[in-house]
Amino acid sequence: MRKRLIKFLGGYVSVDDAFGSKTLEERLQILNRRVKFLFNTISPDDLLKENEYGQWIIDGKPLREDQSKLLVSEVVNFNQSLLWKVLQKDIEYQIRKMFIQATGKVDIISPKIWLLTLDCIKTRLKSISKGSGTFNRRAVRQGHTTNS
Repeated sequence: MRKRLIKFLGGYVSVDDAFGSKTLEERLQILNRRVKFLFNTISPDDLLKENEYGQWIIDGKPLREDQSKLLVSEVVNFNQSLLWKVLQKDIEYQIRKMFIQATGKVDIISPKIWLLTLDCIKTRLKSISKGSGTFNRRAVRQGHTTNS
C-alpha cells in the first residue's frame, strides 16, 4: 500500500527506482544538477576558465575576443586603482587585528580564511591581467601566490 501511494503521488520508492538503469556517473551528474538548482550553488562550470582552444568561458558560454580584452583591461585598471589599494590595506589591517586579538586556536581560523581569500583574489587578478583565464592552482595549493 505504501509503495503504491508513493508512486501515485509521483515519488520514488528507492534510489534505484528514481534512477532506473543509469550509471553511477549519470546518477552523480543528476544529483549535482539538482543540488545546484536547489541550493543555488556555484560549481567550477560557473567560473572563468579556458577551454582546450584557449578561449575563455564563463557560465559555460565562451567570451568573444573583445570581451576577454575588456576583462583584462578592467583587471589591470582595478589592480592599479586607489580603491583596490585601500581595500587590500583594510583587509590586511583587519587580519592583523584578528591575529593579535586571538585568544585560542579557534580564533586564528577566521584570519587565516581571510588571508586565503585575499590570496585567491590577488592570484586570480594576476592570472587574468597576464591574459590567462585559468586560475593558478599550483600556487594556491602551495599556500602562496606568485605575486608575493
